[in-house]
Amino acid sequence: MHAATKAGTVGLASLLLAVAIAIPDITVISRVIGTMLFIFITAPVAAHLLGKATQESGYQIWRNNKK
Repeated sequence: MHAATKAGTVGLASLLLAVAIAIPDITVISRVIGTMLFIFITAPVAAHLLGKATQESGYQIWRNNKK
């Protein structure tokens, strides 16, 4: 699940960094830092919980075994 959250996290971090560079105000920069910390902490936890719930529900993983 790490790879599934990496794209969204890096994309959002890039966007927030661009906002902080475009608007060099201390309030904007502090909100950007707070938002980035929140996303960096919660994205992996959310992905783990989603994967765990899927596994515990008995969902069958699709395997492409055609050769």
